[in-house]
Amino acid sequence: MHPSQDVSRAWSSLTEANRLLRMAEEMAHVGHWQFNQSTGQGYFSDEALRIFGLDRAGSQVTRADVLAAYHPDDHLRVTTLLRRHIADGTRFEYPARIVRPDGEIRAVLVRGLCDRDPAGTSIVTFGTVLDVTEMRRTEERLQAATALLTTTLDTMEQGLVMVDAGGTVAVSNRRASELLGLDPGFLAGKPHLAALQQALAAVGEDALIGAILRDATGPAGSCPVEERTRTNGMVLDVRSLPLSGGGVLRTLTDITERKRAEERVAASEARLRALTDALPQMVWLEDAAGDITYANPRLRDFFGSAPYTRLDDRAVLYHAGDARRVSRARMRAHATRSSTAVEGRLRRHDGVYRWHKLVSVPIVREDGVEWLSTALDIDEIVTAREALRTSEERLTMALDAGSDGLWDRDLMRCRSWHSERWHTMLGYAPGELGGQGRDWEDLIHPDDRERALRLFADHIEGRTPIYECEHRLLTKAGTFAWVLSRGKVVERSRSGVPTRVVGTHVDISARKLAEAQIAHMARHDPLTGLSNRTLFRERLDQHLAEIGQHGGSLAVLCLDLDRFKAVNDTLGHPAGDVLLEAVARRLRGLLRVEDTVARLGGDEFAILQAGSRSAQDAAALARRVLAQLNEPFTVAGRDVRIGVSIGIALAPGHGQSGTVLFGRADLALYRAKAEGRNAFRFFDAAMDAAVEERERLELDLRGALSRDEFMLHYQPVIDLETGQVIGREALLRWRHPVRGLVSPGEFIPLAEETRLIVEIGAWALRRACADALAFGDKARMAVNVSAVQFGQPGFAHTVLAALCASGLPAHRLELEITETVLMQDAESLIATLMVLRDLGVSIALDDFGTGYSSLSYLRRFPFDKIKIDRSFIADIANPETAAIVRAIVGLGASLGMRVTAEGVETEAQAAILRNEGCGEAQGYLFGRPAPLAPAVGCPDQAVEQRLYG
Repeated sequence: MHPSQDVSRAWSSLTEANRLLRMAEEMAHVGHWQFNQSTGQGYFSDEALRIFGLDRAGSQVTRADVLAAYHPDDHLRVTTLLRRHIADGTRFEYPARIVRPDGEIRAVLVRGLCDRDPAGTSIVTFGTVLDVTEMRRTEERLQAATALLTTTLDTMEQGLVMVDAGGTVAVSNRRASELLGLDPGFLAGKPHLAALQQALAAVGEDALIGAILRDATGPAGSCPVEERTRTNGMVLDVRSLPLSGGGVLRTLTDITERKRAEERVAASEARLRALTDALPQMVWLEDAAGDITYANPRLRDFFGSAPYTRLDDRAVLYHAGDARRVSRARMRAHATRSSTAVEGRLRRHDGVYRWHKLVSVPIVREDGVEWLSTALDIDEIVTAREALRTSEERLTMALDAGSDGLWDRDLMRCRSWHSERWHTMLGYAPGELGGQGRDWEDLIHPDDRERALRLFADHIEGRTPIYECEHRLLTKAGTFAWVLSRGKVVERSRSGVPTRVVGTHVDISARKLAEAQIAHMARHDPLTGLSNRTLFRERLDQHLAEIGQHGGSLAVLCLDLDRFKAVNDTLGHPAGDVLLEAVARRLRGLLRVEDTVARLGGDEFAILQAGSRSAQDAAALARRVLAQLNEPFTVAGRDVRIGVSIGIALAPGHGQSGTVLFGRADLALYRAKAEGRNAFRFFDAAMDAAVEERERLELDLRGALSRDEFMLHYQPVIDLETGQVIGREALLRWRHPVRGLVSPGEFIPLAEETRLIVEIGAWALRRACADALAFGDKARMAVNVSAVQFGQPGFAHTVLAALCASGLPAHRLELEITETVLMQDAESLIATLMVLRDLGVSIALDDFGTGYSSLSYLRRFPFDKIKIDRSFIADIANPETAAIVRAIVGLGASLGMRVTAEGVETEAQAAILRNEGCGEAQGYLFGRPAPLAPAVGCPDQAVEQRLYG
């Protein structure tokens, strides 16, 4: 053969090899390069130029061009490393970052060696550059998914130990503890490497110490794979991966049953072998028939001694679940001579199936097609992905089975996913609302939208650790449902910007309804549904604040029902409740929307008339209230009439604070009641003066008993037939050292209100019993008893003590009570009355005929006497009044009760009473109230003349 033909063939072979090399480099993202140390000139392959982003005419580049491309943070390290290796003439390998002309930062792994002249001086360096950007990003994503992979790690067949830059075991799984022969709790406690070394030495695993404790901060690739044999014969495959933030990740695989891989065979072409040996994936070349003509060590290591060179041999190495899919993809690629990529499981030499990404690229030749294929181990990624999918499915099932709805927002694409439960809890069909993020915002109640979006933004922007908000969402039925929305950022971009938020919605409509009911109950009267005292004061304060800022006026009306207690006691509490509800309805019907009516308690009500322009407005409203409540009510089948007393205060004239205004309306109410009830009164300044006067009077009253300022005056009770004195009524008097004689109508109600009447009444009872004996006759002594006294526990003992102290026979003591006493608890009252009756004390009902239900009391309580009120006697000349007196006298006779007429002032009145059959009388006609005579030894008639004249 002619030499030129040999050269031509060699050149063609070289050209073909270079073409294959370029294709392999492009697929693997690896380029090769070389530099002349003396000239500084170099050669970059097409893929190397693409990786660095260099655009040169031809492929000649200088060292300065390359060094300028390194990232500023890596430039000094790279140049220092290169100088040292070139000076030493050694192999080198370093990771670095480069900045391409378009500004993109890429991560690369550079490997090289130095060719030296006979003198040992490096003259040429050449090597490879591998673009590992995607690999680095994958590592970062895997690190971010550490929490999700915890379950996977614990179920891995491999052991895993991750050591951080500080030399601490940051992550490990249970399999690692088993393979190292250590207690699982030891590695879980995150020991330091020094402690781990001691633990391994303690169990005799010295062979493992070097592989496990190797410096984690060494250069990448310094310890990629190691095998160690334990004392029990177990062989471990220890693989190491330096971590980007420092530290190292090591995997431990039990390869006891696997024979050591065959020695790497020399490649036919040195640079191709170096390139493929450095790749993390398996690489092979197969002919048109499918037979492998070249395989890199990764592939040989994976399959071991199992046959794999023929297509039929490899077919049985695919997982049964993937074989047909992989075969169809291969057939389509061969038919169309196009590239293909598919994921499938390959059976490793030890029988374990591992997931790989299989890529095949056609290489078209004149004599046919060859296929360059790679297989990248993605088993950990697929396992993690599957574990994540399973976890998400379980979470979704759990949430759908419960009461929570799950949502997932992609912030970058503004899309949302909502679980089936999320849709159904709002009445929508799954998927009905689509996947746009704005759908959620559109469903929020207008009153809640601003707050919900602000809280969401606070979390996205890092101001709150989680997003949490209670708000309302629109249901398909058109109503709004309350939900508690919680969420948290779960993914961020490389720059830290949130990209994904996941959360839940919990239906809290029932809780909100309960809270609203509780809030309503706390601010409303449960019986009538009106505002209670709390809400009334809140609204009063609110209106007063508005008046203070913008001007205006209002009126406060305090209402107290007249004769309500009589209805309540006569017909029972249920009837009283019905009456209160009816009163509330009538009051509510009289008011405008802006007005407020409240029940303050018992039979007390209040009205806030907002925007009252004058006293005439308030008076007009008071008249309407009087008219409405004077109309009869139907309660328990009976017509009932009550009345109402009203006190009115105006703002700002009568006060500008709620406390002052309300207090002055109450003073006006007190005046209305004192002046005859069933009327209204406005507050005036004199009422404040009256309050001050009352407070001074109360202060004096508290010391009056100790200063011996009280006395008793006695008025005789006469037998109308004989004219004889048959009894006396003791009447309390107070002689003030400054005021003089104080009217009983002025101080007795005050004594009752302050409960001083208990002590004063006990004194009066003792003095009256003693004076009854001093009169020297057999007349009865009548003593008035207050409702406050009668309601005091032990009142019967007070009476007994007075009788014992004086020696007065019990039958000569007569206790006069009024209807007010009878309004107390019936059972307790009857028990006290029966005790007094058993003692022999007489009981008289005073002021008979003026109460609402006096007749009912005669039926329920055992009275000895009834006293006709003086109002009937004053009008007894009126035939109708005389008929009433006649009926009372007849009623007393039929019930066996004595009847006494009070307030008899003329002989004509006495004559009519005699004609009507009344037996007893008292009044100015027979004698005025007077103190006990100084001389008690005179005849009875003389004493009476001197006392009562």
